[in-house]
Amino acid sequence: MRTIRNFIHRTSGASAVEFGLLAGPLVLIIMGILQFYAMHVMQSTLSDALYASAATPEPALLLGQRNAYRDIVCDKTFFPETCKNSLVLEMRRLQDVPTASTAVTEMFQVGSSNDVLSLRATASVVQFVPFIPLLKAKASVVFRRPA
Repeated sequence: MRTIRNFIHRTSGASAVEFGLLAGPLVLIIMGILQFYAMHVMQSTLSDALYASAATPEPALLLGQRNAYRDIVCDKTFFPETCKNSLVLEMRRLQDVPTASTAVTEMFQVGSSNDVLSLRATASVVQFVPFIPLLKAKASVVFRRPA
């Protein structure tokens, strides 16, 4: 009976057990924060790449070379390899864009001179934390095709 009482009242190692109980959730919270930070950075760099293309369209975009343009956009993002594997690009004339919310498709209409075009993209983000679902960065821009 005395050994059980000594075991219950012993305090050596209590801080290690408390740290062990708190370390797991703390690490998961930090990893979750990093996951959403990666999402924000990918969203921001993808959006910046599309805005740069709208300001001065690349020849690959104007010629309708989707794969070459995909490489150009992905080289401007934070995770280029993940982007190249998962980027979906869509370019349509603005009058052909549906008014309802739709997923980004692989449609790539080049349009003609002075057409107003909608350029949309979506790409997956690197997944650090397994319990957070796969996040996707999305961006879109509307621009007028130069003459």
